[in-house]
Amino acid sequence: VIVTFKRPSKASSEKDANTTPVSNKQHTSTIPVPHQFHTSSIPVQTLIEKGTDEFMTALELADLCSLKNIRHFRKFYLNPALADGAIERLYPDTPNHPQQKYRLTEAAKEWKKNNSPKQS
Repeated sequence: VIVTFKRPSKASSEKDANTTPVSNKQHTSTIPVPHQFHTSSIPVQTLIEKGTDEFMTALELADLCSLKNIRHFRKFYLNPALADGAIERLYPDTPNHPQQKYRLTEAAKEWKKNNSPKQS
């Protein structure tokens, strides 16, 4: 099976373009919009609720969540939390660093503060 994709010609793409260039003179809002943080799953919420400001290894975080299986923890807790931006790496450029550690991001700390159960 051979599949061929043909690129549209430059002339036809210019005719079909419905976009207008953005002027540099258009005013943008200077008021920052608060970051709305949403977790993707219950395990990510659990990780945020039990996480701290300090950098911790994946094994230490798994212990906080009362999990023994590190593969399960990485698949359902750590990786989704990284994708959501709930936790950050100590070495962001080298994800497989032998001394990699994680901590909550500012957005996750704010979510934790606003969504923690109120104690009377």
